[in-house]
Amino acid sequence: MKGRFNYAVAAILISTPLMPTPGYLIDGTVSGLADGTKLYLQANNPQHDFDSCLVVGGHFRMKGRIDSRTADVFLHTRRFENYVSFWIENVPMKMTLEAGKFRKGKIEGSGTQDEEAFLDRSKVFLDLRLDSLEKIRSSSKDNVLNKNLDEKEGFIWEQRNQIDRNFIRDHHKSVVGACLLSILASNWGRDTTVLLYSTFSQELKESSYGKRIDEFIRLNRNLKIGEKYADLEERDTSGKIIKLSEVKGKYVLLDFWASWCEPCREENVNLAKTYTHFKDRGFNVLSVAADEKRKDWLNAVTKDHLVWTNVSDLKGDRDRAVLVYGINKYPSNFLINDKGIIIAQDLRGKELDNKLKELLPDTL
Repeated sequence: MKGRFNYAVAAILISTPLMPTPGYLIDGTVSGLADGTKLYLQANNPQHDFDSCLVVGGHFRMKGRIDSRTADVFLHTRRFENYVSFWIENVPMKMTLEAGKFRKGKIEGSGTQDEEAFLDRSKVFLDLRLDSLEKIRSSSKDNVLNKNLDEKEGFIWEQRNQIDRNFIRDHHKSVVGACLLSILASNWGRDTTVLLYSTFSQELKESSYGKRIDEFIRLNRNLKIGEKYADLEERDTSGKIIKLSEVKGKYVLLDFWASWCEPCREENVNLAKTYTHFKDRGFNVLSVAADEKRKDWLNAVTKDHLVWTNVSDLKGDRDRAVLVYGINKYPSNFLINDKGIIIAQDLRGKELDNKLKELLPDTL
């Protein structure tokens, strides 16, 4: 087992022994895992393993110290066949787990984890309804039925969102709420985010989650169709700084994607065809990648034949342009005319082709 320990030194007239500060102590039992199976404790932000231990006789034990009051972590096996997310604190904790069902395990001792469990329980009924609708969808090819399922699922998701918003509002000192808002800010929009953030305690505002929310509030423009675009500048694949305002065309598609996003990679095939067909009529593209690894980004640009300008600041979903435009799903795009006005949003495939045929008719 490895762990990280901090020690405080008490200095008086004579030296005194070093005394360990309190830390976490995880005593766990797990069924279904062979002796010698290694378990890892991984920080969620940034992601890295910081503790590990072996399963012996169905038990495991971890001891160490985190540098904050609480932290969002994962306990997982080597290849993530089993994993569970939870909030760790510098207190004694107990875990009761079963192979294949780690996420349904029992975790005791952390007050922050208790808050998360309370929030999860309040949405169990809605989650069961969503699972039921998804099972119906998986066996249905009826377009009318599927459209009806979309409406029902949308209503349930809004109920879930309201539960989350109520929790954040009513627990203005909860790091669980701050973490939740930092993730969902772009989904809920700037106005709702500002309102909920304003209820936070000062300590919460100064947390890592609070700072992420504050960054979103400062940068997000909440842009809509009919409004002028927000300029941006990021480095292209060669390292050159490119501004959106410098990309020439009668119509420019500002495209948000990522190498790890399968729907994006599928849409890249369509967009490459669209670009080839309309580029000589005044159509251009600027693609912004929500990637963190330069190699993955460049490989995808090459493999998908993205011959137009591609940029990224390699900050993932914290990309400055992503925050400014409030992107909450990938792929996403904005169609901008030569006056700098956003005239359409999220046009893909045939929809984008039809729009460009209307705007840029073939005059030959």
